[in-house]
Amino acid sequence: MKTNKKRLGFLVRAMRRFSSGLLWALMLTSGLWAQNAIPTAPGAAPVVSPGAMDFQYQDNYFNLDQAEKSALLKRIQWKMTVWMNFNYANNSDLRSLDESSETSIELTDDRLYFMVSGAELATFIPVSPRLDVRLDLWKAGFWGHDQLGGRDANNDSRSTYTGANTVNFGLFYLNMHLLTAPTPQRRADLVVGRQEHKIGGQLDRDYLMSDILDAIVLNWHGRFGFLDLLLLDVYSSGSSTQDVYFVQYLSYDSEKVDGFGGDVNTLRSGFTYRYPIYGDSMVGGTHVDGRIFYYAARFGAVNEGGSDRTNEGANGNYADNDVTFMRGLRMNAGVDNWLFVSGTYAESYGIDRKRPDLLVTDIDRNILLINPEAAFVNKDTDTNGRSWALEVKFSFFDKRLEFVPAYFLAEGGRYDYDGTQRSHGFVSFKGNPMGGILTAMHYGGTPSAYVDDDGIDDWPYERRRRTGTEVKSMSLTGGITEKVFLILAWWEFQDTNEAAFYKGTSSLLEQNYRIVKILDKYPEQRTAIEAQRRMGQKVGEEFNLTVEWRIQPTWKAWATAGIFKPGRYYTTKGDVEGAPEGSTPFVGFQAGTKVVF
Repeated sequence: MKTNKKRLGFLVRAMRRFSSGLLWALMLTSGLWAQNAIPTAPGAAPVVSPGAMDFQYQDNYFNLDQAEKSALLKRIQWKMTVWMNFNYANNSDLRSLDESSETSIELTDDRLYFMVSGAELATFIPVSPRLDVRLDLWKAGFWGHDQLGGRDANNDSRSTYTGANTVNFGLFYLNMHLLTAPTPQRRADLVVGRQEHKIGGQLDRDYLMSDILDAIVLNWHGRFGFLDLLLLDVYSSGSSTQDVYFVQYLSYDSEKVDGFGGDVNTLRSGFTYRYPIYGDSMVGGTHVDGRIFYYAARFGAVNEGGSDRTNEGANGNYADNDVTFMRGLRMNAGVDNWLFVSGTYAESYGIDRKRPDLLVTDIDRNILLINPEAAFVNKDTDTNGRSWALEVKFSFFDKRLEFVPAYFLAEGGRYDYDGTQRSHGFVSFKGNPMGGILTAMHYGGTPSAYVDDDGIDDWPYERRRRTGTEVKSMSLTGGITEKVFLILAWWEFQDTNEAAFYKGTSSLLEQNYRIVKILDKYPEQRTAIEAQRRMGQKVGEEFNLTVEWRIQPTWKAWATAGIFKPGRYYTTKGDVEGAPEGSTPFVGFQAGTKVVF
C-alpha cells in the first residue's frame, strides 16, 4: 500500500516538473520567435500588441521592401467612372399594339421601362521601369429586385456566395517594356492579358475590328513605323476540364467543353502596321498616315459552327478546319484641327465547311457504287467579300460645331436558287455596332458577318442583324451655350445580300414569277426562299436627337430621343419567329448622367 502511495507521489511530482518545463520551453520559444521575426527596418524590433504576448504583429508580413511600396503608391494612377440612366422603348418588334384579344396583346405589347447603373474602377500601376499592370474592375446591373447586388433568376446572391451578376474584369494585362524609358513614338512592349485591340484611325466607329481580347500582343513603335502584332488571341478555349479539379474554382464555359477533347480552341492572330507619311495623327495637326492590316482566324470544334461536319461534336472530336482572313488599307489625313478624313478598303476570304446533304433520298445503289459523292451536295460557304468605308469630320470653333458624314459598305452573302447560302460575303473580325440608342443599344446589329468564338456569325433575320449592310450616316453637334450641346444623328441601312432569283430581273412581277417556279421545284425550302425577298431591300432609318449638358469637364448629363422607321426589309416576312417584322416605327428615349473622377 505504501509502495503504491510512493509511486503515485512520484508521478504527481514528475507531471508538475514536466508542466513547468513545458511552460518555460513555450515561453523561450515565443521569445526566440519574437527575436527572429521579420523587422520593419534593419535593427528594428517586432511590434507586439500590449497585453497580447501570445501573438506578434508583423508590419512586413509579405517580406517586401516597404520603402519601394510607399513609392509605388505614389505612382499608381486610378480613374473611377459612375453612370446611370433611364430608358424607355416601344414597338421594338415593329408591330403596333393589338388589343383585340389577350393573346394578341401578349404578342404585340413590348413597351418597357428600365433603370440601369454601372461603375468602373480603372487602375494603372507602373511597377517598375520594365513593367506596367493594368487592372480594371466594373459592375453594372438593372435597378430593382436586388439585381445590382448580384441577384437574378438563375443565381441568387442570398443563396450563393457571389450571385451571377458579379464584378467583372474590364482590362487586365501585364505590359512588359523591352526598351527602357519608352515613349509613344519609341517603344517595344509585350502586352499579355485582357486588352483592347483595334485597327485604329477611325473617326466615329470601326466596323472591321474593335474588341477586347484575351491575347498576347507585341507593340513595336520606332522610326520605321508602328507595328501592333497580335501574336495569339484565345477567342474560345474549350478543352475538357472534368479531370482538372481546380477548374471548379474558376469561371469557364461548359457549353464549349463537353465532349470535344482538345481540338476546340478558336484562335486569332494578325497585325496592324501604321506609317506616318507626314506629321502624325496621334499627335494632331496636319498629317497624312497609312495603315495596313492582316488578320486570320482558325475555328476549333466549338458549338454551332466549328464542328458542323461532326454534328457539333456528336460524331467526332475534330474541327472542320474553318479559316478566314481579313486584309486591307486605311488612310488618314488631317488639316490643322478642322478637317479629318479616314478612308478604308478591306477584303476577306476563307472557307466555312458544312456537312454535305443528300441530293436525293431515293437514289440508285449502282450510282452510289460508281460515284458515292454523286449522292451528296456540297454545302461549304466561303467568306469572300469586300468592304469600303469613308469618314469625314469638320470641326470649328474649338469643337463647338462638328459635322461628321460617314459611309460604310460590306458585301453581303450570296444564295442559290434553292435557298442554299454559298458565301458569307465580307466577314469582319468583330467591330462596333451600327446605329443609335435603338438599332445599336436594343438591336445590337453589326453591318457585316463577323468572326465569333464558335464560327462565322451571319444572321440576316435575327433581331441582332449580323450580315452585309450599307450604312450611311451623319451627325451634327452644335453648342447652344458654353456647356449645353445639341446633337442630331441619322443612319440609313440597306441590306447587301444577294438572292439568285434577283439576278437579271428588272421588275417585281418578274421576281414573283421566278419565285413561283423555284418554289415548285424546291417546296421544302419555301420559308427560306420567301424570306430571301428581304435581300437587297432597305432596312430602315434611325434618327436621334440629344441634348447634352457638360456640367463639368468630368461630369455630364444627357437626354436622347430616337425613332427607327423600318423599310421594306422588315415589312417582308422573315425566317425567325419573334424577330422584328412590321411597319410600325420603333421609338425610344434615354436620360442619364456620367461622372469620371
